[in-house]
Amino acid sequence: QTLNAFNSSTANISGGSIYGVIVWDYTTVKLSGTGNVTTLHVYVSGTINMMGGTAEYLGAIDSGTVNIYGGLITESLGAWNDAVVNIYGYDFNYDPMGGSRDGGQLTGFWLDSTAFIIDLYGTDTYSHINLIPEPCSLLLLALGCLFLKRKK
Repeated sequence: QTLNAFNSSTANISGGSIYGVIVWDYTTVKLSGTGNVTTLHVYVSGTINMMGGTAEYLGAIDSGTVNIYGGLITESLGAWNDAVVNIYGYDFNYDPMGGSRDGGQLTGFWLDSTAFIIDLYGTDTYSHINLIPEPCSLLLLALGCLFLKRKK
């Protein structure tokens, strides 16, 4: 089964399994809990919010947006054209020679301290990824800048 989510709709997947989900046209799909999707792709102006669950293949194409806060990506993450992938966590490490999909491998921790390993598909995928550190790191950076400014 494949779910085609479009026309400004919203879908929440928090349990069960589905083969494919295609997201586009200002639609938002949230994957969480024990939801399991084999192929999860976002296209023009769609958004995927991955809070948990499992996706084997996660892809962002054209102007699609993926926000990843947790969960498992068991095979690969790919991004092409004007797509954006935001990954929220800390202790990120990118190894361009790692992984099994020719795009390197990204490791780190989700905000709940769960470790993750993501193989990137294709040599261009990493250039579409924004690594967004945990809020405490941002706060410490802001405070450090403030104190440096005061010393001058």
